[in-house]
Formats: sequence, C-alpha cells, structure tokens
Amino acid sequence: MFPRETRMSLTPIKGAVTHSMSWLTSSFVDVVYRNPRYNADLSPDESLSIWCVHGTADRNSSFRGVAESLQNDLAENVYAIYLPAFDSRYTGKGIEHFAMQLTDKILASKIPNVVLMGHSRGGLVISYLAAFLAAECGLNVKVVYAIGTPFGGSDKAGGFLSWISQSVRQMEINSDFLEELVRKIKSTQTPHVFFAALQDALVPLYSAHVPGQHDKCIVLPDDGHLSMMNSPELISQLRYHLSLMNIIVLPARPDECIIDASVNSEKSYSVFDEEDEEYVIVSGSEALTMRDACNELSAYTEKMKLKKHMWSAAAKIQILEILQARLGRIYQGGEREEYPEAVSVGDYIAAFLQDTAVMGGAKPIDALNAPLNFPVSLLTSSNADTQIFIMGLMSRYQNVLLPAVSRGMEMKRTNGSC
Repeated sequence: MFPRETRMSLTPIKGAVTHSMSWLTSSFVDVVYRNPRYNADLSPDESLSIWCVHGTADRNSSFRGVAESLQNDLAENVYAIYLPAFDSRYTGKGIEHFAMQLTDKILASKIPNVVLMGHSRGGLVISYLAAFLAAECGLNVKVVYAIGTPFGGSDKAGGFLSWISQSVRQMEINSDFLEELVRKIKSTQTPHVFFAALQDALVPLYSAHVPGQHDKCIVLPDDGHLSMMNSPELISQLRYHLSLMNIIVLPARPDECIIDASVNSEKSYSVFDEEDEEYVIVSGSEALTMRDACNELSAYTEKMKLKKHMWSAAAKIQILEILQARLGRIYQGGEREEYPEAVSVGDYIAAFLQDTAVMGGAKPIDALNAPLNFPVSLLTSSNADTQIFIMGLMSRYQNVLLPAVSRGMEMKRTNGSC
C-alpha cells in the first residue's frame, strides 16, 4: 500500500461552495469572538488571545467555523479570538505590509501573548510577524498554525497577478521573500504546526511546510485549498493541539475523529488501501525498518514501470532507483558519504530530495512532482502520485534511525551512558 491519490473527492468542491457562500456574507471589519469564561481579574500579561488571518482575496469569514468551534471551550485566561480585516487590500501590497497591520492590531488589544493561525497567504503573514516583528514589538507568540501555506511557493503564483500584486510575486517558487522567511523561521524557537490538504491544487504537499520540518505537517487527505477551512479534521486537530497547551479546557469531543499527530507524539499517517479503496490511518508505532523503506521504493518503482502515463516516467524512475540504491548500500553496511547531518531515514530522504547534485542541477523533488498525466491532472490535484508517495515515505520513516546512528545509540546503552 502506498500513499497516493487515485480518486477524485467531492469534498473540495462542496467545501469551495460552502466557503464561497460564507465569503459573500463576511464582514469588512474585525470580528471578535469573546470568551464567555474569561477571568476579568487577570492582567494583560496573564492573558492570551488567538488571531486568525485569512488568505489572498479571502475574507475573515474563512475562520468563522474554527472560531465558533473553539469559543465556548476556551480557558479562562484566553480573552478572545480575533478575525481581523485589513486595509489597503487589492492595492498590490506585500506580505510585510499586512504583517505590520496585524502587529498594530495586536498591540492595540494590549494583550501581548498570542496564538497565530493563518490560511494560505495568511500563514505567511503570521509567520513573518512571528519571525521578524514579534520580538522587537514585545509580543510573545506561543505557536503558529499555518494552514495550506505556500512556504515553498506555488506554481499558480506568477503571470499577470505578479505584475499587479507584490504578495503574489512573493509567493512564487524560489522567491527571495520565501527563502529569507524560511531561513528566519528555522533560526527561531517559535513552534510551528503545518496543515496540508492532499487535494490542494494551489499549495502542493511539499510546499505546505518549512523544508526539513515535514514531521510537523498534518495532512488532510480528503480536502482541497478552500474546503480544508471547513474540515472537521482540521478543527479536531486544532482542538487537540490547543488542549495540550491548556488553551482550551477540554480535549476534543469524543464524537470527533482525532488523529494523534502532535509534534512530539508517535506519528500516524494515511495510506491508500487499494482493496477497500479508501484512506486508512496506520499507527506510527509499527516497527518499521530501513529494509522496509528499500522494499517500498522497489515495489513502487516496479509499479511505475508497468503503469501507463501520458508522459515519460523515466526521470522519476531513475531518481527512485538512485535513492533505493543509496539506502540499500547503507543498510548493507556500506559507508554513508552523503548527508552526514541526517540522523534518520526520513532525514536522509529529505536531504536527497533537495540535493541538486543528484540530477545535475535540478532538485529531485521538483522532478517527482511533475505531472505525468497533464492536462488530466488539472482536474484532480497538483500533487503527482510519486510526490505523494515520497512525502509519505519520508514522514513515516522519520523516527527510523540510520544504521550508524542506531549502532551508536546501542553502544551508549551498553556503556550505561544513556
């Protein structure tokens, strides 16, 4: 079984319709959901607020469902949930402009402790605020929740829109803005949690998180870019994480389906069950080994060779065979010459996907994400099956140590130092 997209779900379409109806009834001013259980005796420094930022061309109603689901369960130190509206929209302003606007609104609220949530471009706005503005303005960002956010850029950004909008230009693949933002995020201590929609045609899986932090990315298998904002699974995950931080007083309700994907927990992941034709959740506690990774790569590569595509799969097959050969060499006791910083199999795969030396200039991840069934793929998702497979492989082998690391840890245990 391999993580892949083999069917079209109606969820993104239904979600887009729901989202559009909500957009039509949205407010043009800030909306505040006050906590009915807020303890008014607390000082501003003892209080906390949640700020939710919408994406490009969207309105603050995009977070209406999230806010309503959290409002009555907020802890007594949470003052309110804010859904801000922004000035100077549709005038071509950059992401920094909206981040500074948001900073001014938070400062005006007099509550410096904040949880930030953002969808699409909104995720970049809050990440920029947390990385570049918060410290100098005296704000304490507890956590950043980036939902469908293009940290790796989007191939839909560009063209005419980039001419008239700086923020769209900043969301182009390999833009200077994104590269600088990612570097800054990696150097800060602010926790980030990422949400990606498997059927998102605007922000593919590999782009929806900061490179190297795929273990913090939660995948919503049935949703698209807009429908994810009304996803019960998104709300369940947010409730679960916020309960761990005591920001809501109760854990997620029993009737909500919780996938335990907290950053520090054992991971769960979705795979497509070909027999039942549905996604299933497999516990990350299963005893995976490096040999399993090699076997999965081998089986998937052979499957690609047999499957018919509209375009040649030769480049993808070559990349997967190179990766399989390297992992196989390491598994059999050979020297590891590449990526000395990699600790786990997942780390090694992540480094391999960004290594331009593999293909003589291009990143392997870019080749794996190339659609082999264009233009039919336009009707489904921008995520190629091979790219979905490799991202899933990387995620579930994140905790499987490379042999040299494993031997080192065993030696430490033998010596009584661990």
